[in-house]
Amino acid sequence: MLPGTRIVGPYGPKTSKIALVGEAPGAEEERLGEPFVGPAGRVLDTALRHVGLRRQDCYITNVMQVRPPRNDFGTFYHGTQPTPELLEGIERLGQELAQVKPNVIVA
Repeated sequence: MLPGTRIVGPYGPKTSKIALVGEAPGAEEERLGEPFVGPAGRVLDTALRHVGLRRQDCYITNVMQVRPPRNDFGTFYHGTQPTPELLEGIERLGQELAQVKPNVIVA
């Protein structure tokens, strides 16, 4: 984990049939410790309302639980190769989703 970063864990019921997965938290998510609460979260909330869903009905998480430096997800790569941290994040996400067992995963 990068020094000075805050882990942003998942949000929502582990019994949800819908999982929403982002790349990594942004500054607002890091500050509040919850995924999708910044500008992208507001867009997500609006989109969910338009289809008759509520945020609290979805399981929301990220591939990475820490905000990348300068909000640049590319820092989790060395050229085209994922860093060990990204590989760990992908593995954790797989385990997380295996426990939740959603019917639908929205990336």
